[in-house]
Amino acid sequence: MGLSAHEFVEGEDLTRAVNILSIMARHPVTGAEQQDVYRHLAAQKRQEILHYDLQPAAAIPAAEYGAALSDGVIYIESKNLGYDFMVLKIDAGSGWGGAKRVKFAIYRSPRGHDSFSFVSTESGLFAALRKLDSMYYAAAREHLP
Repeated sequence: MGLSAHEFVEGEDLTRAVNILSIMARHPVTGAEQQDVYRHLAAQKRQEILHYDLQPAAAIPAAEYGAALSDGVIYIESKNLGYDFMVLKIDAGSGWGGAKRVKFAIYRSPRGHDSFSFVSTESGLFAALRKLDSMYYAAAREHLP
């Protein structure tokens, strides 16, 4: 079961994903941002709409997940859709007065694979989470009972 073609660019060179983590400048995910992710996913799941099952990746041990968060990586999985998602908190340069700016890049991979392909770049964490929600709901309406 795949997601709809209008949501993802199919046939993208997945070998580039191997190098993404080594070349992209990232910022650590803060504890507040981590809590925001958990709260958002839990709130969406409580609505019990369309079998919502986006959740932090359970297959990754807690120590490794903590290390990934400090490296600017959030892993989210969906068993219903058969995809893993990787959200990177990436450097977006400097704003006025030299303040650091960040963006959130979303990648997806079939479950059990480490080949992630680019989906979208969003300006903030909540925009990235809303993008994941909209992709999930669009695909769920097409494919789930």
